[in-house]
Amino acid sequence: MHTLRWTFALFTLTGIIRPSTWKYLWKRVLYDVYTIVVLLLLFSFETSLILDLVINVDNQDDFSENLYVTLVLFSSCCKALVLLIYRGNIEILMGVLLEKPFAPVNDEEIEIRTKFEERIEWNSKAYSFVLHFFVAWLWIAALLTDFRHGRLKFRAWIPYDYNSPLLFLFSFIHQILATVFSTNLNIVCDCLFSGILIHIYCQFEILEHRMKNITTDKNYSAKFCAHHHHRIYKRVFFINEQTFVIHGYVSGETNYRFASMVNDNFKMIMSMQFLISTGAVCFNLYRLSVMEFGPKFMETATYTLCLLMQVFYYCWYGNEVKLKSLEIPNAVLESNLPFLDDSSKKILLLIMRRALEPIEFTSCHVISMNLESFAILLKTSYSAYNLLQQSKLND
Repeated sequence: MHTLRWTFALFTLTGIIRPSTWKYLWKRVLYDVYTIVVLLLLFSFETSLILDLVINVDNQDDFSENLYVTLVLFSSCCKALVLLIYRGNIEILMGVLLEKPFAPVNDEEIEIRTKFEERIEWNSKAYSFVLHFFVAWLWIAALLTDFRHGRLKFRAWIPYDYNSPLLFLFSFIHQILATVFSTNLNIVCDCLFSGILIHIYCQFEILEHRMKNITTDKNYSAKFCAHHHHRIYKRVFFINEQTFVIHGYVSGETNYRFASMVNDNFKMIMSMQFLISTGAVCFNLYRLSVMEFGPKFMETATYTLCLLMQVFYYCWYGNEVKLKSLEIPNAVLESNLPFLDDSSKKILLLIMRRALEPIEFTSCHVISMNLESFAILLKTSYSAYNLLQQSKLND
């Protein structure tokens, strides 16, 4: 059974995780070199953007034009480092989904799992297509305009004179490659997180199926359902912050858990995504307010929509998991509860009691991944935009 197949294909493309089937040393060495080249592309482009802000920018318009690109690329660089550091834990986490109690035990559960795997792959491909289409359109337009006039697409500080055709071509290709890899890293991170959330939803579906079919079989007993519910909440997906795992095992136990450091860094990424998206959206709204309608206006508007789509992607699936976790008490009531023995009834009632507290992912214990947070992001961005507008009028 495949788990996040499309996402792991993108992991390989971006230099984060090499295929496990590569056993030859020379292949592994070449892939490590490829990873270093990708990181150099990203960090060199980010450095050139930051230096442009420090050295060249001398007015508010140039500042706003540069800053939104700098912020987004900074986010990509951080995501790349986090994914590289914890790529081993990511592979372990995906392997856990193939073990009990998460693995399907019969045809009905396999059908449930397959349905959600197909949904994950379709969502990931659709999401990738939208962002790749925007990047392709961005650079095709740049080739027809900026490239023909000898201009770089993005403001950047270049440590050499790129007026010669060869150096200009090198600089232009450098920006193209850095943008493409930055986009793919954002896609990988977004698809990974959303894929995990969809798998949590899938596990609740499987748990409901098991509770409705409780028998004396060990795979459909009340104890097994309680164990499954506990693992969804604490052991794997709802991360126990008191546990730190290097290789995926907890000392003295055979159960897998998420590492607390992975949890902390996911929360850091979520917080960074919200802050950067808020800043970039408000700066783009400000730029749109002073632009005339044309190609540049359409580019900025589309880019703003892509940023909002990124955050909405997280919040939508986070909200779905929260709502699904609250449906477990109803699933218990729909089971054969009146006909079970007292021990099984007590176990199911404990599951109901525990399910009153929903699974909710937060970033730095402040921002929850739900639709309310997305609405707050929109309001905050609009307030920041109004502040910029007022500042512009006062000047």
